[in-house]
Amino acid sequence: MTAKSSANCRYGPSTVYLYAYGLREGDTARLDGRNYAGDWLWIRPQGLNWNCWVAASTMEANVDIQEVKVVYTTLYSNPAVPKPSGVSASRSGDKVTITWNPVPPALEQGYLIEARICTNGYLIDVAYSTTNTAMTLSDEQSCAGDSRGELRAYDKRGYSAPVTIPWP
Repeated sequence: MTAKSSANCRYGPSTVYLYAYGLREGDTARLDGRNYAGDWLWIRPQGLNWNCWVAASTMEANVDIQEVKVVYTTLYSNPAVPKPSGVSASRSGDKVTITWNPVPPALEQGYLIEARICTNGYLIDVAYSTTNTAMTLSDEQSCAGDSRGELRAYDKRGYSAPVTIPWP
């Protein structure tokens, strides 16, 4: 694969995840997977010994992206980043409100919610970033499986370990 232009390689398959590495036009990488939709690619940039996620639109591929295996990766935690505490969730119809206590202030601080929610009768994986200590998500009650989620704090050092959201 070759970068068509400058691109940000991230810790997860969305712009809500932290920046991990920068690619310049012409940089090459090994393609190791994709997300389900095929709009994010799991690559290993040349010269690195680790992978990151890059938007498919920024890369020139010599294969059909939809033929590449779908991968689900683990988000690495930095023990120096404190976990959120006091995590709770409540439901009102199809709305789930998640709240938590703030972590100690740090540079570039925020919170990441990764969840599996029910939308239009299907369970889908979503990720949201916020600087607030509460967020409300739409989660229909019509899916056959269970919704769930995890919360992490982040700052310029990376992500905290996940805290399971007690999904109502």
